[in-house]
Amino acid sequence: MKKQTILFVDDEQPILSALSFAFQRHYNILTAQNGYTAIDLIKANDVQVIVSDQRMPEMLGHELLRHVKEINPDIIRILLTGYSDLEGIINSVNTGEVFRFVSKPWNTDRLRETIALGCEMNERFQKARNAVSPKPAPSSKPHVLFVDTNHLHLAALNDLFAQDYQVHLAGSVSEAFKVLTTTPVAALITEVNLADADGVDFLVLLHEQCRDVVPILISDSQDSETAIRLINEGQVFRYFIKPFQRKAIQDSLKLAIEKHFARVSTEPVAEESSLRITPIVSPLSPAALSANVSLAHALAAARKRLQMRPTY
Repeated sequence: MKKQTILFVDDEQPILSALSFAFQRHYNILTAQNGYTAIDLIKANDVQVIVSDQRMPEMLGHELLRHVKEINPDIIRILLTGYSDLEGIINSVNTGEVFRFVSKPWNTDRLRETIALGCEMNERFQKARNAVSPKPAPSSKPHVLFVDTNHLHLAALNDLFAQDYQVHLAGSVSEAFKVLTTTPVAALITEVNLADADGVDFLVLLHEQCRDVVPILISDSQDSETAIRLINEGQVFRYFIKPFQRKAIQDSLKLAIEKHFARVSTEPVAEESSLRITPIVSPLSPAALSANVSLAHALAAARKRLQMRPTY
């Protein structure tokens, strides 16, 4: 069986040597000490996963991953760094669409599981794209959901987007799930600070229960640890720090809608719950969540499953 190919990118040769030694038994390993060499290797080789350092001279990691996404969006992109650089973390989401953010020093076992998951996802993505013709988006306006405790913010978002989308508003997580259980929501914009649940936990449960909904996060938080959780656990599509430009959020929502329809038509379900972990509690359907399970219980169960996963 042909080995899958992993590309490690870091300007420090000892880091590349350590990563190569840890993974060369099971994978074909490529290494590069800068983004330009990495791009040449991507173009010349069939790469499944790229793991790149963020702080490199000439080209930062998130800039490299943006180029990789443009060359081949099926390559799974992982960012590795020893710095809690909030700007770099957010850029890794908004431009590189990273799969996971891994802090140095890394845990080899968890990184190994994360890379293995990335390889499985890459394989499924390619099979799905080859086997399925994308379905056209429906002619009616897509449904979008905005979640915010501030009703003035909700009103402003409604005014901004009502002409182009079927807008739904929720002032809490419980209200949001009432919409999600009855409406085919394509994308969601939410605040991180919510009244009845932790914003990250909400996105974890959303990702588990409503995989096709593409989440965008708005926050005034400058906490890099929260940002990392949002990448690794909530799988946010875009992350905006207030204040932000209206056009940026408009463009991002449009891309989120496109991603939603691409996801439901061509992308497979390929997450830890189905590939690399046996949940301690079976995931709940949105219908069950609304019918007989409390929000607090559902959030706690999702958090417990997340803590059990072997990946980052």
